[in-house]
Amino acid sequence: MTTIPRLLFLAIALPALAIAQPRHLTGDDLKAARESAAQRLAYASSDTYAPLVPTNRELTALRPLLTTQKKYAEALERIDALLAKNPVSPDLHNVRSMALTRLGRMREASEASRTARALQNATIASITNTSGAGYDTALDAILPSDPAQFAQALNLKIVSQRNETRDGHTYLICAMKWAVNTAHDAETNDYYFNTDRIETARKKNAKPKSNRVKSSGVKVGPATVVADDDSAPKLISTTGGGGGGNGDDNNKWTSFAALKKAAGEQNPDALYELGIAHLEGSTPDTPKNITRALLYLDDAARLGHVAANFRLGKLHADGIETPQNHPKALAYYTVAARAGDPIAQHNVGAMISSGRGVPQRDYPEGLAWLIISARKNSDAAVSEKKLREFLAKRPDWIAAGEKRARELTEELAATPPPKPPAAASKPEIPKLEIAPITSPTITVPPPMPLMAPGIH
Repeated sequence: MTTIPRLLFLAIALPALAIAQPRHLTGDDLKAARESAAQRLAYASSDTYAPLVPTNRELTALRPLLTTQKKYAEALERIDALLAKNPVSPDLHNVRSMALTRLGRMREASEASRTARALQNATIASITNTSGAGYDTALDAILPSDPAQFAQALNLKIVSQRNETRDGHTYLICAMKWAVNTAHDAETNDYYFNTDRIETARKKNAKPKSNRVKSSGVKVGPATVVADDDSAPKLISTTGGGGGGNGDDNNKWTSFAALKKAAGEQNPDALYELGIAHLEGSTPDTPKNITRALLYLDDAARLGHVAANFRLGKLHADGIETPQNHPKALAYYTVAARAGDPIAQHNVGAMISSGRGVPQRDYPEGLAWLIISARKNSDAAVSEKKLREFLAKRPDWIAAGEKRARELTEELAATPPPKPPAAASKPEIPKLEIAPITSPTITVPPPMPLMAPGIH
């Protein structure tokens, strides 16, 4: 495979998915995109190349500064420090635009927004013969977010992804399908990304390995398998969860401006809708922007929106749009589960019984959540039966799970569902008020004296 750097994510003809066409750029947009494409390549070849900047933790730390704490100048200083390390990150330029807007520096904010857009458009700036259909024609990844940018440019959806090493090179192989086709049997195609640059940087900055044994896991479609055998429950990845919104049928907005105004007044359903819209890039007013989507969803989740908590749990469990984080996924799922969402209840039980997001497996606690979920969900009933069969030689654990299920039922019945806050008495200029993520406390009993065989 040639080592000459190739421009990633350009407008290309993909015969396997001829129906998925990239959007076309003209005029100033095309000129800016080409300049940004050249900037990306130059940066990737420089000594200052730092593709892992910004980390998800660094982006998360900026949110309270831009919202609840209103420390806009401090946020801008941190953003500029990160941009000094990675000047081609669209996410950083987007949050920089937010900080400048809060400071009233509108001209600079518009320029930052244009820079972010140009960097995103750089993925489709011109044509290349590199198809990404195999190892020999793999696309060179410059940033970890590049596969998602590639999918967006070609109107594709990433279904699953896996890492492989071949002939001394590392690859990320993404199975994608046309985003408009929602059929489960829709044709998928693999696209190959050479991640040598990113992996070299990752190893260079890696922390020393600990002696802790890492539990295994694989991907099957959009669902995360929580163990590599058939005895552990799998996560149900239904988009949006079983709870939908917060049940307010009065929230019908006649225009995008009305929706944005409601979000500015901290209406949780409006915040959720805007978050999903930016997550999917579903309207001209809401281009795909993962950072902005997470901000809106975080705010809706903080206000008790069930579906927002579920969706954030799914995002962090799948690890496609945002880095995989099982403790954070479990925290969000737990909020939705305690609000009564049966699918979230199942996923909490599946994760706890399989050791994802917790220090160790807790079979009684996991079984308890499955028992509760099974009352409303047939998939949970199957998982409950499977786990009971696996624990057949430990009737004490089964009894403990049944007892815990009764306790949880009483706890959930005594906890009133979250209520959206009252609308602001005076309409304010629409703005995004996001609180930092607060992970619910999950109590895990002391280590079990016996590890059931078969689940690793």
